[in-house]
Amino acid sequence: MTEVTGMIIGTRMRNSALNRVRCADFRCPFAKNWRSLFALLLVFGVTLFTFVTPSAAQTLPEPTPYCVSCGAGYHCVHNPEGCEPDASPTPKPKPPLQQPSISKSKSDADICPDNAELWAGGTLCRCVSGYIENKGSCVALGLGTAKVRALELKSIERASECRAMAQILNEFSRAVWFNSEQLASYAGKVLSNGVVLQKYGISHTLVPPASANYAVGFFDTGFRPQYKQPENNQVRHFVAYFVVGLSYGTGILGEPTYTAFLAELRDKGEQADIDLGNVAAALGRQAAGAPHMMENIGTSIRSQVCN
Repeated sequence: MTEVTGMIIGTRMRNSALNRVRCADFRCPFAKNWRSLFALLLVFGVTLFTFVTPSAAQTLPEPTPYCVSCGAGYHCVHNPEGCEPDASPTPKPKPPLQQPSISKSKSDADICPDNAELWAGGTLCRCVSGYIENKGSCVALGLGTAKVRALELKSIERASECRAMAQILNEFSRAVWFNSEQLASYAGKVLSNGVVLQKYGISHTLVPPASANYAVGFFDTGFRPQYKQPENNQVRHFVAYFVVGLSYGTGILGEPTYTAFLAELRDKGEQADIDLGNVAAALGRQAAGAPHMMENIGTSIRSQVCN
């Protein structure tokens, strides 16, 4: 029994030694070198999974936005990075230029346009003396600027040249600071191209013509029916008699009876012209030397002469 057992043990030992030799020269694929084979398979599987299966490592993170250095009045923006100007505050709108008022108030350059002043309790702007409105600005009064403003108002009041005339005379009176002599001069030159009075065949020049280049032509649109003379320049007719009233006031040429005589003499047989001349001279007399009347001369003309 002892010999048999010894033989079995010896045989096992020889087989074990033989197996170690075979495994050492890779003739034992499933012996102790199984760990190496498993590691090789693991590497191959991970490599295959990396190529076949999308990996989170392939999605690059968004770049962190960074702010560039911006100068004063600019701020940084992203995508793409750059400087943008800061939003400027909306400027407070300036009050519009309006009709003149005899009451004056302190001018404020921060609120009104250049050469304009506040009035009406500080809520509206008007051009100062010697300046006239032109497209929202106040420009120095002269024959050229007066003509430009007259043309502008004529264009605005296409349907009523009478109302355009009233507005022009109103603005002229403000621009000359209610000086009746200067108002007569500008009105006579721009709206009538001079005013020459004929009395018994003798000419009396009240306003010398400046130049046809400074005169604005009108017709009779907007006048009340009793003052209309078809195809005639009724603005020029009105202004001529208005200048008579401004120039002479209560003097002999400005007296109502004498003015009526002049109208009758000049416009014999043309009742519309006679009546228009008389009302124009009367308005001129009222405005002469009376600033409160000159200030509202446009309103008076519209209420008495225009439709």
